[in-house]
Amino acid sequence: MSQKCTDGWEGGSGGSKQKLVKVHVLDNLLCICAVHNCHETFLCSQADPKLWQDYQHYGFDFEPFRKLNELNQENNSREQDTPLGIAAVVKYLECHANNGTCNGHPVFRHLQNDKQQIIGNIKYRECPAGIIILTPIDQTIRKAVVVPLSQPHNHPSFKPDKLTIPAKESWQKAVAITGAFGLTVTSVDKASTTAVILGSDAQTRQFQCLANSHYKSNILGKSKRHDYPYGLQFEGVVHLYQTEVSKLPIKDQYIHAILSKPCIDNGEPIYVIVTMVQALMNLLNEEYRTIVSTLTPLETDGIAISRVYCNRKNRQAFWLIWRGWMEAICTITEKLLAIKALYGEGRHVAFLIDSCAAQIQGLGGYLLTLNDPAKSGIITSDAEEIVQYVIWTCDVHCNRNLDALGSVCTPEDMDRIHHFQFLSTQEEMDAFITFCQNHPHAKVKDWITNKLKYPWYLPSLCHHFSKIPPRDWDLTPADMNLNETSHPATNCATGINLPLLEAIQT
Repeated sequence: MSQKCTDGWEGGSGGSKQKLVKVHVLDNLLCICAVHNCHETFLCSQADPKLWQDYQHYGFDFEPFRKLNELNQENNSREQDTPLGIAAVVKYLECHANNGTCNGHPVFRHLQNDKQQIIGNIKYRECPAGIIILTPIDQTIRKAVVVPLSQPHNHPSFKPDKLTIPAKESWQKAVAITGAFGLTVTSVDKASTTAVILGSDAQTRQFQCLANSHYKSNILGKSKRHDYPYGLQFEGVVHLYQTEVSKLPIKDQYIHAILSKPCIDNGEPIYVIVTMVQALMNLLNEEYRTIVSTLTPLETDGIAISRVYCNRKNRQAFWLIWRGWMEAICTITEKLLAIKALYGEGRHVAFLIDSCAAQIQGLGGYLLTLNDPAKSGIITSDAEEIVQYVIWTCDVHCNRNLDALGSVCTPEDMDRIHHFQFLSTQEEMDAFITFCQNHPHAKVKDWITNKLKYPWYLPSLCHHFSKIPPRDWDLTPADMNLNETSHPATNCATGINLPLLEAIQT
């Protein structure tokens, strides 16, 4: 009955088996009596107060809504020749005010009532209508009596777009055949099996409701919750790992480590999930020279060999990420990651990173736990010093940050700032730092102040100040463009905005 009625009902009662009534038209069967009230309507506070002032209806009547829509379309077509229509065009013109920072989108103020600003809002419009539904207590008797209360509806009927039983069952079947995992509403719609299931019925009135993606999203979500009772987030990943993945041979596993730790800021605990393919990871100590790291994913020379998922981005979280990642490598390859700076030999000479401070500090903290001064010759207990032996900041990310200074600097100043990477003596570097600290614009001062907080930053970009051996520096890629340019293709293959478990599985 709810599917057939275009009006919305709420409140009232669902009926009680303790207060049964006999219904004459149902041969005096004992029935449950449920009372429901109209869900009411919502109207803009600036709508004409006389709208539907004397309107009443019991049966279906959508015509007033249709006329209102046609009136709105007619008004819209006339607005383009009015001052407001012209202003709407001007709104999207480029504006060069405020040194080019104006976005060209003025805020329109609708002034009425003696030029006082009015902000519209949505208001309830109460409706006195109600119904009584009488259903036999014996549920094998598929009959019911619906009794409208004395007051009619004071608004038109809503459009007939409620989800119908035939449409719901057909789309549930389409989801079941396609498989809910990893799917979106769009992917189910585009599946060839969906077109076969719906067939010619897709054009009928009963299936018009499927134009509303909200209904289809609810069906798909319910199917996923049924198939994955532990959910599609971290708990679901843990359950999958414990019940299935961990029981597979190492070579067939994709999830290789799950770590969790309370966060020192007393916020949400840190969760880390490490995924990798054993066949590719076995090549690490044999084929590749430089690890290119962007955390998610961790990629090597343009080939995605591993992805690490984490819910936090602080130093503690990155320490746990690096630990989980390197321990997983050791587990599946039966070898330590051959970091040349720590072990005196090995093919891994640098970590190319986007200069994220927490990521680098976390790496330094974990490298301290691996460092044996007798082997490495590195004598330090400072995380921000040990990373200088392995860290290279991506040139592209560096230049993007420098571009922001172009709005306040002359071309000559920008040339000097961009060329700091090629300074070769401490005197030249000191002069450059002094130049930035005494610059007339605050942006430049703030930039150098921020960078000097991190002792690894300038060495990670300057060949002559880095602790990475010159030959290894020269063999290391200067940027992560291979990684960055692969993201669109990866997104097309795996999708975006997926729940954690689906993101890992796809």
